[in-house]
Amino acid sequence: MDDSPETPRSNEVVHMPGGWRFDKTFNLGHVLTVAAILGPLFIWGSTVESRLSVVERMQVEQGNRADRNMVELKDRMDRDRMAVDAAFRDVKDWLKAIRDEVARKQERGAP
Repeated sequence: MDDSPETPRSNEVVHMPGGWRFDKTFNLGHVLTVAAILGPLFIWGSTVESRLSVVERMQVEQGNRADRNMVELKDRMDRDRMAVDAAFRDVKDWLKAIRDEVARKQERGAP
């Protein structure tokens, strides 16, 4: 077997240029570190997703509520417009009655 420094065995340390070392072994510490990082990351991602779905649901509910409010306001405005129109008709009828009464009195020559 060739024991030259250029071909390290699978469990040896590889010396990189610039003074870095790279150990080719994979131990339990590496697994635990990755799990300690990825576990909370996945938990955080799932809570963010659930929070976003709650926010989206609230936005839909607010949109529906706004639509209902708009319909109610339109109905109220229509009712108010009808009431104002009826009041104007009453005022017109009243003014017409006054005008007719004045015209009759002028025809009779009343002072």
